[in-house]
Amino acid sequence: MRYVIFLILGGLIGMFGRKYFSGEAYGLVPDTVVGVLGGLVGGWIATAIFGAGTLGVLISLVVAVAGAAALVGLVHSSKSGAAGS
Repeated sequence: MRYVIFLILGGLIGMFGRKYFSGEAYGLVPDTVVGVLGGLVGGWIATAIFGAGTLGVLISLVVAVAGAAALVGLVHSSKSGAAGS
């Protein structure tokens, strides 16, 4: 169930994050997929480190959101950097 939440949070960050990060967006679906991947990776790493207890789940959710935002931002900045070269 936790990974479903990571998927949903990552997808939301991908959809909404494309408006807030500099650089051009790839489109709704690719940005959502990048957010989902970032959320899954961030949540998985945090769960492995902090465990599955209540505090671990809360930390995992925060890290999933941060992972999604970081990956979407990285993808946007790499695209704008490549276009500007």
